[in-house]
Amino acid sequence: MNLRHISLFCVFLMLLDAGSYFYQQYQFPIDGDLSRVVLPSEGCKPVLSDPLGISVWQTGEGYVSPNRWGCHAMMYGFFRTVPFVFQAFFSPIDSIYLSAALLKLLIHLGIVWSLGLYISKGLGWKMDKLGMAMVLVFPFLQGVGYHGTMGVVDQAVTYASFYAFPLMLLMWFFYPLYAWCKDGMKTRWSSFSYGAMILAALYLSLSGPLVGPVVIILTAMIFFFFGSKGMKEYAWSFKGFLPSMRNIPKPFFLILGLFCLFACYSLILGGYNIEGANPSVGLWDRFALLPTGLYKLFTTKIGLPILLAISMIYCGWLLRIGNEQDRKKLKNTLIWIGVFTLFFTLLLPFGGYRVYRPYIIRRDTFAPVLFALFYVYGLSAGMLMMHVKGRGKWILAGLTVAVFLLFSISDWQFPSRNTCERSSLQKMADASLIPVPLDENCPVLGWTTFHEFGESQVQAELLHVWGVTDTIKVYHFLPEN
Repeated sequence: MNLRHISLFCVFLMLLDAGSYFYQQYQFPIDGDLSRVVLPSEGCKPVLSDPLGISVWQTGEGYVSPNRWGCHAMMYGFFRTVPFVFQAFFSPIDSIYLSAALLKLLIHLGIVWSLGLYISKGLGWKMDKLGMAMVLVFPFLQGVGYHGTMGVVDQAVTYASFYAFPLMLLMWFFYPLYAWCKDGMKTRWSSFSYGAMILAALYLSLSGPLVGPVVIILTAMIFFFFGSKGMKEYAWSFKGFLPSMRNIPKPFFLILGLFCLFACYSLILGGYNIEGANPSVGLWDRFALLPTGLYKLFTTKIGLPILLAISMIYCGWLLRIGNEQDRKKLKNTLIWIGVFTLFFTLLLPFGGYRVYRPYIIRRDTFAPVLFALFYVYGLSAGMLMMHVKGRGKWILAGLTVAVFLLFSISDWQFPSRNTCERSSLQKMADASLIPVPLDENCPVLGWTTFHEFGESQVQAELLHVWGVTDTIKVYHFLPEN
């Protein structure tokens, strides 16, 4: 089988993955935060009208998500546009679920594409092998199967927008720097490139709770990597600090330096967020919860420990048979990822405590580390493909195919979880009595059922905006007999 046939087969697998993932996500209900963000509610209006949070410094008063304008603006723009495009062909109710599924699919594909780019560049593969790199990792982005421990794109579209979406953009942001470094740092950066990267850094710093910590850690590591070469000349004395900074390439120093400043501003601004965190659980108590969180992440389902074990086997195999250059590359990669994982994990307790994340570490907060694990698997598997010979090729192929099938089959599930919500929405569309009484025992655009019709005001207004109802119809659920 030549490279062209392999590439076509990879394209087929990716299309199959995209189609099945879209249909899978189409079956999920709408989460309870989407309405507040998209309408928006009174609590969410300030962040949309004040992207930089200037009013916080003018008044000294906080509001909802003051440092997450990028996510709010994206969701507002998407769900105020895309459902109406779908309504040219589908009903207003269907358009809601199609839009949510489409957004999650775009994030899913964006992450797979990003990982494929990094793996291909790390292996020195040309773009014609990008599909192979993507196929290595796409089964790990679980939508249902092992989603509870390694589902980096949340089933709730709002959480996918606030966690996976900015991390996807962050991978896109770092790739030009990564590729430039891998290509020998020969080309000069234009003023337009600097400007575009700085604007992207500003947007990303105001998008999601994980961007700031990730950027600060990565920048510190990159600066240390380049600066340490100069520090060695001064025997690591303080005198060598400023001269060593000259070793940091200008694009890294200027772009990442400004990004760090933006990130620090965002973290300070985030301290004025008036919702979410529970101050009753102290900082040291949160640190004490980390081991439990890690234990549960790796023991609740078998998927993540299997991926870790296979990655360790591949790395050990490569360190045994690889050439000196590849062994050194892999060792350095593992060391830097280990350092990043350590510091990132230790920063998580500073993000506060939330009841829906009782052990601090969860698949969404740990997503950057999971991405690194996916990368290590893809990189080590790709390196082995270039080194293993004879019977070892069949062993490698068997293991890789087995991993692919295990994760693909585990995720080949299509649970219909929005049937009740759809039925309730249809009743609301047809109802003439307001408030609309609903007897189905399931949330409708909420986390819980609403027993007072005033609780559904925001949802009712958004449903009217989308054209599901011909007027604003608040609703409530009838108590069970």
